[in-house]
Amino acid sequence: MRWAETFTNAHETGHPSSEPLDASMDYHNNYRGRIIFRNDAYTKKVKSFWFLKWHYKTVIKMTHNDDVWFRNNIKGKSDSALKISAVSQINTYRNSRLVYIRDF
Repeated sequence: MRWAETFTNAHETGHPSSEPLDASMDYHNNYRGRIIFRNDAYTKKVKSFWFLKWHYKTVIKMTHNDDVWFRNNIKGKSDSALKISAVSQINTYRNSRLVYIRDF
């Protein structure tokens, strides 16, 4: 999960022209996305034999059908996202909802 956090947040640190509300919204939604993923993922140790020896690695697996999971977890949560107008509002939804700042 640390890699996912570093990767998804890199956009915010590398984009100095972001408004504080834009960046805060992105950090918040990145965090919520990692929580959604973590709640449905598990790790599994895999053993394979190549070059005359056994190799072990840990892989991430999901407990879902991709299409159903996407509709229920990503699209459903973005459909119920809350519009905010101030950075202070983000803490209200830290553990529950995705947020957005402008209608499209």
